Amino acid sequence: MEKKNPNNYFVCDLGRNFKLLKSCEVVLFDVIMSWECFEHIKTDDVDVLLRNIKNHSKTDTIYYFCIGFTECPVHRTVKSRKWWLDKFKQFGLQEKPFNLSQHELIRNLPNLSHYFCMDNFSETEKQI
Repeated sequence: MEKKNPNNYFVCDLGRNFKLLKSCEVVLFDVIMSWECFEHIKTDDVDVLLRNIKNHSKTDTIYYFCIGFTECPVHRTVKSRKWWLDKFKQFGLQEKPFNLSQHELIRNLPNLSHYFCMDNFSETEKQI
C-alpha cells in the first residue's frame, strides 16, 4: 500500500486506511490542504478519506480544500457544496470564513470548484 523513496515521498490510496508514522508515532499536521483531489475518490470511500485526514489532525488543525464539481469521466464524486459541508460536519469539521480574491485561489476556477476553509468543532460545539 505504501512505497517510500529516499526523499520521503510515498504513494497511498486515499480511499483506504493508512497511517503516516515517524518513530512509530502517527504524524499529526497543523494544516492539511487538498486541491482537486476529493472528487476523484469514489463516493463510498469519502468517509475513509475523511477519517484518514482526521487521524492525522491536531485539535486545532486548519483545513483548506478545493473540490471540483464538474461532470467528467475521472470525477467519481461530483456533489453540491451543501453535500460536502454535511459530510465534513459528520467528521467534526466546520467551515471558517475566509476571503480570497479570485486571483489568490490556487486554481483560478471559482465556477468549477468549491473552496472550503475548515476547522474542528470546539468541545462545546461537539456537545450541542
